[in-house]
Amino acid sequence: MSHVNDVVERLRAYWRARRMQRFRATVGLRDDWHILDVGGTPHLWSGPAERQAVTLLNLPSIAAEMEASAAPTRHVLA
Repeated sequence: MSHVNDVVERLRAYWRARRMQRFRATVGLRDDWHILDVGGTPHLWSGPAERQAVTLLNLPSIAAEMEASAAPTRHVLA
């Protein structure tokens, strides 16, 4: 079963990277911008190509679950 999980995680990472590439191209995202991600998660911003300063705005119950993330994000509670 862990082989299936590995494959699924690789596919998720691949498609997440593709979505981020499209987002960067569509918005014209620059490295010096600061992003406010309302309802977002650190996982999205933890890719190797993501260099923006990111602030995540979430409800306290959601933010508490994400505090342990290694992604370089700042959490704000609403």
